[in-house]
Amino acid sequence: MLAGGLDFDIQDRSGYRTEEYVSPYNGRTYLRQVLVEQTGFQYDILMQVYDGKTGALLYADNFKDFQSFEGENTDPLAGMFKNLLSLEDRIVNVFKQKDVEASRILFTQ
Repeated sequence: MLAGGLDFDIQDRSGYRTEEYVSPYNGRTYLRQVLVEQTGFQYDILMQVYDGKTGALLYADNFKDFQSFEGENTDPLAGMFKNLLSLEDRIVNVFKQKDVEASRILFTQ
């Protein structure tokens, strides 16, 4: 038997960032505050697997993921599914082994 809970949170992560600015009038470098608009999506999934006959807890885990996207008007539904896709391998591996292929870059000097 599978039980659990799901929490999906949309967060406004907008804020000010300090960056250098070169004045076109006098060529001097200044620091200025620039507003950066970001939207964050957070998943918190609690999963529990119970034995159907005895009711004993066989497995419990908490899956969390956070992703941040540029812009204030980011689609919440698209953000929700992007987060869920990033957790897919971890959730599926609870029940079935899945081969995952990923490209890696090795630096040699």
